[in-house]
Amino acid sequence: MRGMNLGRMLLAGLAAGVCYNIVNWLGHRLILRATASESLAQQNVAPSLGTVAQLWAIWTVYGLVVAWLYAVMRPRFGTLQSTAVLAAVTVWLAGIVVPALPNAVLGFASLGMVFADLLVGLVDLVVAGFVAGLIYGEPALAVSGDRR
Repeated sequence: MRGMNLGRMLLAGLAAGVCYNIVNWLGHRLILRATASESLAQQNVAPSLGTVAQLWAIWTVYGLVVAWLYAVMRPRFGTLQSTAVLAAVTVWLAGIVVPALPNAVLGFASLGMVFADLLVGLVDLVVAGFVAGLIYGEPALAVSGDRR
């Protein structure tokens, strides 16, 4: 079995991270703008430019993790885009759903805001996973005995 293509994985991860950031920004700007502003106002908090830059860096790491997970999953689950989406959903569960739950439980954000943010995050990561799958997409591994 061959190892993963590190250069292709990094390229796919960075592209997925950029896509995640763009789709996330659009989702928050177009869909969650009013709800997020209301939620921040209730807490008397305003995001700073430094916070936004830090979030973009973190979200780029999400793209890298999705690409890495996709590269790891390909030999076992196949090279289809469904594997990339499965990698994205796995990162969504571990990296977005689990950390968001305390915000709802502790009252830092309304339940509606948390669920809307989770939905936007799912769409963001599925798009990022799809992009990672397209870019990483090396030729399928040859099945042993296949001598074409």
